[in-house]
Amino acid sequence: MALTATTKTTAEPERLRGHLEPTPDGSVYVNPASMQWKPSQFEGIEIKVLYEDKTRGEMTCLLKWQPGTTLPFHKHPEIEQSYVLSGSFSDHDGIARVGEYVWRRPLSMHETHSAEGCVILAIYRKPNIFRNSAGFEPGGKRVKTDRVPTTFDAKTVAKSSATPAAKAKAPPKAKPKTAPVAKRKAA
Repeated sequence: MALTATTKTTAEPERLRGHLEPTPDGSVYVNPASMQWKPSQFEGIEIKVLYEDKTRGEMTCLLKWQPGTTLPFHKHPEIEQSYVLSGSFSDHDGIARVGEYVWRRPLSMHETHSAEGCVILAIYRKPNIFRNSAGFEPGGKRVKTDRVPTTFDAKTVAKSSATPAAKAKAPPKAKPKTAPVAKRKAA
């Protein structure tokens, strides 16, 4: 008689059972409108920290960029998520405008630029790694940011500065001239 062993290959998902009660003080409500913008170590970028766990490196914050600001080249040790609340910002891969969302792959590297300025909601699992620092440090040593990106070509920067409103105000393209069409008489 052959014996067979059965093993579970996946763990059972956790399930709630029995009488349930909400956790007292399990939610933390934050009112960003009542918070003051604080300067980050990057000139032209201010920050409101909504959530931070320094031991894990996690942070959720609002970042306000002045027009023409370029965040220096940096590495994302983990995923980074950004949702644009106003304005736009871009990198070598594209541009995110108001109401749009972009996420960065772990270990990706780039620099970002905002031609028109922006406010973004940023969610970090680990702090970005820069040449001389990691993460955003309110009130840290100031780093100049008022420069054109060095890792994008001029077309990308120009594209990032062309907002939908600016495009809407652009003069219409001239229509090609065509020969007049003869009108038919009604019978």
